[in-house]
Amino acid sequence: MKAQGGAGILHGMDEKLAGPEIGEVAPFVVEVDNALTSALVRLAAIPLGVELADRLEAMGTGGWSVSREVVPSIRPLWSAEGVDWEALAEPLGQCIRAAYPQYLGLVGGPAHRVRVDAAGWLRALVAETWRRSASLSPDPSETRRLAVDLHGLLAHATLRRPFVAPLLNLTLAPDVETDALEIAGVTLRRLTLAELTEIYLAAPFGGVSSIFSGLPQCGLVGEVEEPLMAGALDPDGAAKPPIDLLRERLDRAVLALRTFKAGAVGYQSIHFLKGDLFLLGVTSFPVMREYVAAGSFAVEAADVEPLMRHGSFFSEVLEPALEVACERLSTASTRQSARDHLIDAVIGLEAILLYGPEDKAYKGELRYRFSLNYSTFFDTAEERYAAFRLARDLYDARSSIAHGGNAETVRLRGRSAPIAEAADEACSVLRGLVWRFLPSGSSPDFARQGYYDRAYFGLPPE
Repeated sequence: MKAQGGAGILHGMDEKLAGPEIGEVAPFVVEVDNALTSALVRLAAIPLGVELADRLEAMGTGGWSVSREVVPSIRPLWSAEGVDWEALAEPLGQCIRAAYPQYLGLVGGPAHRVRVDAAGWLRALVAETWRRSASLSPDPSETRRLAVDLHGLLAHATLRRPFVAPLLNLTLAPDVETDALEIAGVTLRRLTLAELTEIYLAAPFGGVSSIFSGLPQCGLVGEVEEPLMAGALDPDGAAKPPIDLLRERLDRAVLALRTFKAGAVGYQSIHFLKGDLFLLGVTSFPVMREYVAAGSFAVEAADVEPLMRHGSFFSEVLEPALEVACERLSTASTRQSARDHLIDAVIGLEAILLYGPEDKAYKGELRYRFSLNYSTFFDTAEERYAAFRLARDLYDARSSIAHGGNAETVRLRGRSAPIAEAADEACSVLRGLVWRFLPSGSSPDFARQGYYDRAYFGLPPE
């Protein structure tokens, strides 16, 4: 999102607020525009300061370097002698008191509030003016646009907070030409230098020292909306924190990625970038619920369409057993131990291959049913026999480890194989079954009554 007439993220929330012509605007917009313009004239007479700004630059070798330069700064304005912010903000305060008095005081979202008076709103408008135009004497259209944006924010009572969750290890091949991929309702795209600079050189959990281990190329990006609210928090009516709701969205996208192909991928931080007027600055949340090992997760041009289709299935509710299978496949990709890797994958296979009603009194010999049920997904007798033996080997390997076995190898396809090889094989088998049933995620065929019993005889599901 780009503000009209500037480089800011905040945008007009409803163009109708400005009317069909720029001159036909709501009285509030005109009054705010006049108040802001008058304040900027006063502030423009105060000498600016300077500050050091760090910027990332891409190197030809594929690495990154940090450049530092001296740039103008408006920081001296906040504490300049002779600037009475309360008096300077009084015209703006009158506008807000007349139209939106509730937003002079405690203001924020469902889980947080900050105290914002007229001077606070004016400081936010001045900071946004500087961010968009790098000037305290902007074109009149700039101040008009800011007034429209403020009107939209307060009239719609909705905060919009752009976020970025950098993805570790994921790369898009150079021949991937699309600007963005939609994965489970979240956008995946390459991150810009400006975003990486803002995150890693400005965020509390960034910093110059953190970039030398390599920077993510891509991230999950989007916008969080939450209601703009006034007054004290209600401890009894607190909603689920927006960060938790966002994590749920991001986790679905990561689940889609991990079930699409093998490789280590995930996110460990969420960064809210500069957004609505009084939410300026970068707010970062470390997310350390799981370890994402160093590795590679390359998305090629041929992967784009299948990946987006695969990801769309995770926007819907999955049948619980299929959900377990997907989660176990995802968890397996994060395991550092080959034994844990194998156990997770086979548990995921059990969710599909041993599916049955909870109250079924007799489930038969599990090892045999597990292997026989997997064989039903193949056509010829030779293929079915090979699939039966492979599934039996994987089940035996899992059982041996789960029951305390400490051998470094297991039987796989008629030979002795390292546990890591068996774990990769189990994940490959599980991924194939997940792909098979995802298109009917809420009611997959294996969940139908008698599915495997009919499959033994080559009959389709009822």
